[in-house]
Amino acid sequence: MKEDSLNNPETNRKTEGIYPKWKLISTHIGRRSLATNLYGKYATPLIVAMTGHAREVTFLQYIVTMHLLLLNFE
Repeated sequence: MKEDSLNNPETNRKTEGIYPKWKLISTHIGRRSLATNLYGKYATPLIVAMTGHAREVTFLQYIVTMHLLLLNFE
């Protein structure tokens, strides 16, 4: 359980509370994990196609951002 906020579809506003973690995550976590786990092991154009990024430059900015975030947690 984690304290956070969820969007209430009836009011279209966020409702704060304690929710199970699975209710707070989205498919974007899977995309991020796929990109960071495959980077350096597979050709970048292949990963770009798999993650749906429009351009390789955008994907590389995404990887650099994720790398910097991971460094802050160490």
